[in-house]
Amino acid sequence: MTTWGRAFKAAGVYIALTLVWCVIGGIFVFIGFYTASGSFVIDPYTLEFYMDWGRAAGSIVSIVIGYIIIALGAMATLFKIFSEVTAEETERRLGEAKQSAVEMS
Repeated sequence: MTTWGRAFKAAGVYIALTLVWCVIGGIFVFIGFYTASGSFVIDPYTLEFYMDWGRAAGSIVSIVIGYIIIALGAMATLFKIFSEVTAEETERRLGEAKQSAVEMS
């Protein structure tokens, strides 16, 4: 069984790497919201409201890309750390099994 120390170390690494993905994806989300704010325009002469649909669509795409980066990055990090911990534990147990088999013979 994996030790508590190893489990908490893996959890800490997961949180740190997930924060990195949140920063990277958050940049895209921020850019999306920032550009979306400029897509709603009021004409200063007629006071008519109009919308720049190209900028609005680009903003939505940027926001969606940011969230996808965050979600996929967090999941990939979880799978990577989980597989590393599993491989280390399997290797340790196989080493113990080989050791006990040698001692028995």
